[in-house]
Amino acid sequence: MTELAQRTLAEPRFHTPRSGRETRGNQVQLIADRKGKPLMPWQRDAVDVTHEVDPDTGENWFDKVVVTVQRQAGKTKLIGDVADHTCMTKRGARTWFTQQTGKHASTWMREEHFLALAEAAPLLGEEGTAACRYRLSRRAGTEGVAWKATGGTFYAFPPNRDAMHSKQSDKTFVDEAWAFDAEQGAELRQAIRPTMNTRPGAQLWIVSAAGDANSAYLDEQLAQARLLVNDPTSRICLIDYGLRDDEDPEDLDTILRRHPAYGYTITRHAIDAAREDFRKDPGGWARAYANIPTKARDQLWPDNVWTECGTGLAPAPERYGVAFDVTPLGDRAAVAAAWRDQQHHAIGQLVDTFGGGQLRELPELLIQLASSRRLPIDYDPRSPGVLDVVDAVAKALAQPEARRLRDQVELRAVPVANYAAACVSLSKAVFAREFHHAHQAELTEATQNATTSTALDGGFCWARKRSTGSIAELVAVTLAVRAFDTLPPARRKPRASAGRR
Repeated sequence: MTELAQRTLAEPRFHTPRSGRETRGNQVQLIADRKGKPLMPWQRDAVDVTHEVDPDTGENWFDKVVVTVQRQAGKTKLIGDVADHTCMTKRGARTWFTQQTGKHASTWMREEHFLALAEAAPLLGEEGTAACRYRLSRRAGTEGVAWKATGGTFYAFPPNRDAMHSKQSDKTFVDEAWAFDAEQGAELRQAIRPTMNTRPGAQLWIVSAAGDANSAYLDEQLAQARLLVNDPTSRICLIDYGLRDDEDPEDLDTILRRHPAYGYTITRHAIDAAREDFRKDPGGWARAYANIPTKARDQLWPDNVWTECGTGLAPAPERYGVAFDVTPLGDRAAVAAAWRDQQHHAIGQLVDTFGGGQLRELPELLIQLASSRRLPIDYDPRSPGVLDVVDAVAKALAQPEARRLRDQVELRAVPVANYAAACVSLSKAVFAREFHHAHQAELTEATQNATTSTALDGGFCWARKRSTGSIAELVAVTLAVRAFDTLPPARRKPRASAGRR
């Protein structure tokens, strides 16, 4: 048995599961077969998910695809086959490709994709002959392919703001996404997203091996996709292979077991040779062949994403949502308010924070807020520290002098399913830049402390036990947004009596 016959099916680290929706993945597989290079199992799994069909529109279900995989796993072939499928099956398709620079993208088009098309001559015909199904553009800066039968095109473009001005796109591939920092990522978004707005079923593909300390663009895409990987309503598809957190990138047996191309296009000898090439660069080795970033990011969102959501303090409207949270040990607490602006974007701000002995002031503040504004106040009852405050509020309202306030104070316990939904909703809003905060240091620190835990139906909650510090501020803001969205109708003020005439 040859080494390439010693095949194992590598399990993905994260992978959007298949739904019951129809898929066009078999069409991509057929094109790959006829080109003479069938898809590997991981590639077939990928196209089956990414090409799921929205039953209501007949277009692609997913509008964004994030793929991270080790070097030599076949991501170049995957991009080429998906692009060819789009151009060969969709009339007038507009398909684009970029890498870390325009020169890199042009080189890939000439030396990778053009070569793959030439190798598929039995299916596609010899370039330059009447039987050839495509025309190539080799002119510098306009490298690409035009398909004769459908008018579909696949061109390289440089990754800058104006590169696709006035263009349209059905699929855009951002390869080597690890190379882009936050500023470059913002330019990519401004270049690509407008081109997709009028193209039904348009998809953005973000493809890469793991990044380094400067890979803010990839960090953001991965963080968002991983948080939503089990959300059946998500329009983001994630395909992610590599070593787990507890696995050693220096263990070559583990490297091979986790590499989806082992036994198909790469051998143990190739991995041994690659390890020798990276002998003086263990970080580069971990990125390339274990798909482990050289700087781990355990935060909920990359720093630039949270920073871009900041707008400064905003005046609160007459009605807003209010919530509070307390750490399990009762050593820190926060009260937050939230509302929505005219664009329906959520705005969340801390009203006050408490530490140590200050917590005894919290029940009085909650009673004052609830009674003066006639607003319910939400809380997550799973923290012992929260329940202590709820008890303190009840005791305060039981005093004779507080009798008139009892009907005006409502504390609402939020069920775990609703809390999980609020966490998911806030996360989506942050990544979409549809949540705004006031750059309050305590809130920012809480987002850096927080981790997540799996909740019902594949959702998640902010996890107190595994976080590195207080997340009371984040919990309070999250619940305050939900509190605003579930406010009861405003009470009408009683009309003044006009008396008898």
